[in-house]
Amino acid sequence: MSDTFDFVETRTFSAEMSVIQGATDFMAACIAKGNSNVDDGTIFELRLTLTEVFANIVEHAYRNAHGKEMSMTIKVSPELLEFNFEDSGYRPDPAILKSRDLEDYQERGLGLFLISRCMDRFQYYF
Repeated sequence: MSDTFDFVETRTFSAEMSVIQGATDFMAACIAKGNSNVDDGTIFELRLTLTEVFANIVEHAYRNAHGKEMSMTIKVSPELLEFNFEDSGYRPDPAILKSRDLEDYQERGLGLFLISRCMDRFQYYF
């Protein structure tokens, strides 16, 4: 697999839940511009993943504070999509970042589980 991307774009967003739709639209447009052959089911999973990452940054990194920003870089090639998110919020202990046991179902806290199921690889860099 090549690390050469046909299309790369970065955009900065206000870290507020109200802009998630714009962020997912940006992602879909980047995929289309990069000529990646991504089916509708995969686009749905990518929108779900982006929504969860975005929401986690807003809620956990910035703790819903107003006036914060995050950037998202999308890289597209025919065989690879890469999404990078950057924020300057709170950094949790990486040892506590894990999907929880689904046997203990709760209304919240499924974000990391959903992200791990939708992505081939998911990494944090601090």
